[in-house]
Amino acid sequence: MSPSEIKKKAADLLAKQDFSGRYGLCFLNLTRLKIGHGTIVTTFGEFERAFPGHTLETAGLCSGATVTYAGRYIIFYDPSVEDDCAVALLHEVGHVILGHCTGKRRGPEIEEEAELFAYEFLMPECVIRYLDALKGEPLSPQEFGAYFRGTLPEHFARRLQISERTPEPADENETEILRRLFAVKG
Repeated sequence: MSPSEIKKKAADLLAKQDFSGRYGLCFLNLTRLKIGHGTIVTTFGEFERAFPGHTLETAGLCSGATVTYAGRYIIFYDPSVEDDCAVALLHEVGHVILGHCTGKRRGPEIEEEAELFAYEFLMPECVIRYLDALKGEPLSPQEFGAYFRGTLPEHFARRLQISERTPEPADENETEILRRLFAVKG
């Protein structure tokens, strides 16, 4: 899947969420995302409470995992891993939205796509470019923390991704995201 297609899918999902105001993306409740596809977002601990005697082997899963159960996607995350919980959670959402959970595709490319989805959702390119324009120069990764979730290394990675790409015109969902964050008119 191309980066442009991933970017569009992330913007489509983000536009369905409840947020507004310049700092709205920082305060978006990621555990209450409107994902669709019958998706449930819960913690590893909730699974173990719901199914006594059953545990999920979380070693090697880092801070998130997606499983299919009874025809629904269940995204698990570990809230104790504060620093990378947001990207890990949206990485798993990316697997669902990008159709990776069907098992038809495997390999490192689906992990790269899910990671790009997470970055596009949490730190949308259109928002970064708008903030860059407001400031008159590129926002530093250290300044990302005022507007976006994620860690400083994730902010550095996102800044690098953006600087390596040619800007594309905003689509209608990206325009809606900018309108809700900054009262920008189409």
